[in-house]
Amino acid sequence: MTQVETDTVLQNNEQFINASYNGMTILVRQSDGYINATQFYEQYNKRFRRLLITDHWKDYIKAETDELIDQSQNMQITDEKGFASKRAPPQIMYQINKGYDNQYKGYYVHPRLINYIAICISPKYAVIVRKIMDSINENSQ
Repeated sequence: MTQVETDTVLQNNEQFINASYNGMTILVRQSDGYINATQFYEQYNKRFRRLLITDHWKDYIKAETDELIDQSQNMQITDEKGFASKRAPPQIMYQINKGYDNQYKGYYVHPRLINYIAICISPKYAVIVRKIMDSINENSQ
């Protein structure tokens, strides 16, 4: 797959990066690293909203959220007085629908979700991932 050159765009004092994920173009919000899944899906003439309503997606989001919660419970933050507290898990997905040009609007997802989304979007990408996983499986036996 060919790599996509990255460039940075400023929108409402917010930086967005057009980047590459294994040869596929993604739009990343610089402030948190979240990826515009709506825009990613639309490149392939698909609607992200259709994925959102599936039970498989809901189950996947729950599993990833549970994983993030488990990890955040193991992380502690110490304030300036030396008191430790649990770190809140990051938000897994949010929507931007006002105050930005249309190309920046949509659902933004945690970077952990991009592989799953890429598999849903691109059969070629799914085959590449399957080959990698098969290779790992063969080498571990």
